[in-house]
Amino acid sequence: MEKTDNEIIADFMGLKSFEDSRYGTLWPSPLKAKTPATCFGLCYHESWDWLMPVVEKIEEALLQVTIATAYTNICGELKGVKYNQATCFEHQEDTKLSVTHLAVLKAIDFINSQSPNKQLKV
Repeated sequence: MEKTDNEIIADFMGLKSFEDSRYGTLWPSPLKAKTPATCFGLCYHESWDWLMPVVEKIEEALLQVTIATAYTNICGELKGVKYNQATCFEHQEDTKLSVTHLAVLKAIDFINSQSPNKQLKV
């Protein structure tokens, strides 16, 4: 079964879903809280609180992330391979969050291609 965009991000962040006999598939919440929480779905595409830790992990890989008014750019070098990808607004309904979400997915694909075991080493 093919993973959704948010499942790809969750995998990159090390989150693993689990099955609950009552509620089905649940995810541990990546949000910092006093008590561990679970959630029914992944919200990287709709919440800066969810997406910014992903941006920070990408920055730890020595990639620079710029979130501007009309685009998100991620560039840098990983294991000697240069990466420079600007993701621009393409549709009127695009937002900084939606464009950053897409840029993050492209960067994760690049990082995973340079780290076959899918574990980011910084």
